[in-house]
Amino acid sequence: DALNAVGARALAYFQKQDKSELSDEALAQRSKALTLMGEIANTRGELDRALSLYQEAFASTAESVRRYPNVPERLFDHAQNVFWVGYIAYQRGRLNDAARLFEEYQQLAGRMVALAPDSKKYRLEVIYANTNLGTVLMEQRRYRAAVRTYEASVRAAESLSAADPRSLDHQKNVTNALAWLADAREFAGELEQALATRERQLRLIASLE
Repeated sequence: DALNAVGARALAYFQKQDKSELSDEALAQRSKALTLMGEIANTRGELDRALSLYQEAFASTAESVRRYPNVPERLFDHAQNVFWVGYIAYQRGRLNDAARLFEEYQQLAGRMVALAPDSKKYRLEVIYANTNLGTVLMEQRRYRAAVRTYEASVRAAESLSAADPRSLDHQKNVTNALAWLADAREFAGELEQALATRERQLRLIASLE
């Protein structure tokens, strides 16, 4: 309720402004307020309202990306709205729409890392994007495509863990990615590879204890 009130006040402030005269930063802040309120509505199960808010934020961040295609933080902001619109589609069982949007999210994450390869924040987005897309592919029974997607997630998680080997969170990301990959390989009929992946996951878990 508190967050919703904050978001509502922010939007009320922006509603009084001439949008054509808002600075780039003000437009970005308005989009973030819309995204926040969309997340709150989604948490409350108000999917229609959440989608409307996400779509309005999506339009703003898409315009920001059009203006500044090589600014990674603009890509990041847009990627969040792409994800949320896709997640609503996923919640409603519209898997083709969800897959299309999660593929766009995946592409945006790749562009972020290409522009700022040392950013852990953006490298995490690659893991999240691949995991979300893989989940949809599994539900679509596109198991071989899911294998390729989860392989990319494992590579991204391993790269991040190697860059910061003392981070328990990064190592847990590797174990989770291996678990998803093992499942996908099993459903794809790659039983030996699935077993090897699962054994590797268990060894990593044991090393963390």
